[in-house]
Amino acid sequence: MFSEQKIENFFKKPTAKIVGYVITGVTALATGLGYLLNVDKYLASFLVRAVALDPVTKTAHLKPWFVPVVLLLAAIVFGLVLIAILLIKSRYELGRTQATLAATEKSLAERPADILEDLMGAVRRIRDQSKEAPGAVKTFDAIHFLYLVDRDLTASVTKTFHVRAVGKPLHFWAIEFTAQQEADPAESFPAIGFRVRDVGGIAGQDVVFLPTVNELRRKGVCVFFLPPIEPGDIRKIEIFYSWKGYLKRLERLPEDIGLTTKVKERGGSCTMQLYLQEGSQGTLECAITGPRYPNDSLQPGQYDTADGWHGGGFTYSASNLPGGDLAFNIQAKLRR
Repeated sequence: MFSEQKIENFFKKPTAKIVGYVITGVTALATGLGYLLNVDKYLASFLVRAVALDPVTKTAHLKPWFVPVVLLLAAIVFGLVLIAILLIKSRYELGRTQATLAATEKSLAERPADILEDLMGAVRRIRDQSKEAPGAVKTFDAIHFLYLVDRDLTASVTKTFHVRAVGKPLHFWAIEFTAQQEADPAESFPAIGFRVRDVGGIAGQDVVFLPTVNELRRKGVCVFFLPPIEPGDIRKIEIFYSWKGYLKRLERLPEDIGLTTKVKERGGSCTMQLYLQEGSQGTLECAITGPRYPNDSLQPGQYDTADGWHGGGFTYSASNLPGGDLAFNIQAKLRR
């Protein structure tokens, strides 16, 4: 259709050199892809169709649509190459970021116990250096313990204290509680859902806690009153935790439920309630084994919650308590 000489003369023109370079690049790319997609045949056909012979001068020239199409193809190829470069770069940067995060995470994972121990040591120092002179500066107008024991002997414990400062402001209160060896170990405070809150409903009053002891079956905290409790003022503080297998000792031995504390003034009250979920393998038997007070009692009863939990157990109560050192204890047994 065209002589080789005519086509060669066309591509010798300066304006055709750029087009030639583009064609060469596209051809090289298409050749590589052609092994998979077999596009080289279509490219050859495309190039042949792009050149036309002038009927008058008998010279070869490009058809008008050829240059725009080639430029479009070049833009597409350039765009694909640019996208590939950006993807490779982004994957590289992502890999570096992930490696940095992994190294940081590993470093932090190796030190949480040390960090927590340092924190607890600092809190203990604050607690010990801030201790008041011998003799309590607080009293409890009321103490209420509620133990709801599930069928697997997991206990949800709610302790409510009506705390009143005596003589001087009360800034904090140190508390510890333990579980027997039969209980499941708890590695952290979140593991038992531990929380402390002010339930008095007075705006601007709150509490926070910092850990002082974090053993598998022994926990301790310092509860800080915000602001401090002024002499004569009362705060209603609620402590909650749910410890898996907390009362598993009941499967073979009696379990003691109690409290020891020191108060400045007389007149407070203490109530301790212990209930075992209905359908458990046995029933509770309870007896007072701690010091006796003139107005104490232990009564059987039932307990229901809004979410359908139901159980039977006992309520211990004592009122008009003396000041000084106080101890309360009831012993529970599981009767099968």
